[in-house]
Amino acid sequence: MGTDDTIKSKISYTALTSPVRQFRDDIAFIRALAIISVLCFHFWPKIFGLGFIGVDIFFVLSGYLIMQILGQSPLRPCQKISEKSSNIATIVLLLPILSVFLPYLGEIQPPNIFQFVVPISGALFLLISSYNNQINWARFRLSYIATISYSLYLVHYPVLRYTEYKLPYYSEKIPVSIIALPATVAISMLFHHLYEKPMLRETKSNVAKNTLILFGVLIFFASYWRVVVKPEFAQNELVAANKKFSKSIYEASGGKWIIGNFSKTGGPWGQYQYLNNTGNLSIISVGNSWAAQQRYIIRKIFPPNMTTHLESFTGPGNAIVFHDAGTKTKIFWENMKVLKPNIVFILMRYHEKAGDMAPYVPGNDTVLEHYVRQVERFSKFASHIFVESHQPFYCDPANKQNNFLTRFMDRLQNGGNLTALNMPYNATAFAESPVRIRLKYLLERCPKCYLINVEEPFIDKANNYVRTYDEKTKLAYFDNDCHLTPPALKMLEPQFETAVHQAMPKYFPNNMMAKTTTKSKRG
Repeated sequence: MGTDDTIKSKISYTALTSPVRQFRDDIAFIRALAIISVLCFHFWPKIFGLGFIGVDIFFVLSGYLIMQILGQSPLRPCQKISEKSSNIATIVLLLPILSVFLPYLGEIQPPNIFQFVVPISGALFLLISSYNNQINWARFRLSYIATISYSLYLVHYPVLRYTEYKLPYYSEKIPVSIIALPATVAISMLFHHLYEKPMLRETKSNVAKNTLILFGVLIFFASYWRVVVKPEFAQNELVAANKKFSKSIYEASGGKWIIGNFSKTGGPWGQYQYLNNTGNLSIISVGNSWAAQQRYIIRKIFPPNMTTHLESFTGPGNAIVFHDAGTKTKIFWENMKVLKPNIVFILMRYHEKAGDMAPYVPGNDTVLEHYVRQVERFSKFASHIFVESHQPFYCDPANKQNNFLTRFMDRLQNGGNLTALNMPYNATAFAESPVRIRLKYLLERCPKCYLINVEEPFIDKANNYVRTYDEKTKLAYFDNDCHLTPPALKMLEPQFETAVHQAMPKYFPNNMMAKTTTKSKRG
């Protein structure tokens, strides 16, 4: 190695280990890419699905800089690399780092191969660029983004979530990112120049004092938020939160729509298949729009490591199995001949149009016999058949339940009496309802059938009414089409878990509820 090369190597290594702070354009470049990828992931998650790996790059940068501050290591792994090799190597290593910006439309299932390749490439990039690298990284004009990256990282997520929460009340047409992104940049710049940068020049005691003051301010606002905020503002926030439920929500993630004979289009109803199964249970759920809303609960109870197959068959209105959906019902049973699931979930809202509410005819009830025939067909291959119970409310025009959410928000905004929207509950009438009677006899005739009690969370027995909203959060349980809102679905999750854990204790040995006898939940 020549004298000039030796000097260059010593200068580069001095930059690596010297406690004196020096601005490195290569580090700034990688830091800027990392924060941009995180922003892209949070603002446009369906496009930049790999952007979250930017956080891993931040960890690599932190480790490298800690090594700079603490280390006077004699190891110099890249000091002999030539200028040409250093330039080529950093460009090659930059390619996998840039992969975080590739549109990734599939489902991310950590650990992902990119989570290994990108951080390792980033670490090698930083090591190699420290020696004899002549690429002018400053030409990309990302240094300022790197400078305010810490502020961007802290500010962007709260601003984004608050904008998502607040904007729908004022406009549903304006994309959230149009408001949140400029606000994030502006607030981050102010935070950096007015607080972060001055703090870097302060003594440790002053930094500690300012931190305690800010902590106290945060505690104050957290404790007295209702006192500080004007009542009308709080009401507007509640209306905005409920307005998000205007469109019925059908969660479908972690799988794919099967386009074929059963359904010609994908979502919100049709044949949906969950992916990445590694277990040994074959499970299907079937029913009307309520089944489409509730399918995610089944996946929560049975994660991929428990299932070899998990699929849902849903349609609007008729429940396919307990209701005759014509061609769809025939195609469904053709699928069952192939799938032969171990576990079946029959999920549905019972309604008059399908005949569920028709008076029960003792000894000759055609509706009950139809129910029994369907579960008998399942019993040929299934060990457990879970049937959803009768909902304690009706959604027909006679009970004025159409457009419930609109009427609820109107009262909420105008300070009206919300309690009046709760529905009267008659325990005797409900127990003697045709659906309830049929389900009782169905469970008696089907030893493999188990009831999922969905009515219990809605009933206030002390006041004899059916809850239509959460009295604490003021969030509605129903939308305008008699579908359940997320708060209502959240209430049903424990009911599903209880039914499954009690019926299948050997699959959930650590669950205390499974110790309760299964028989108690079958009647």
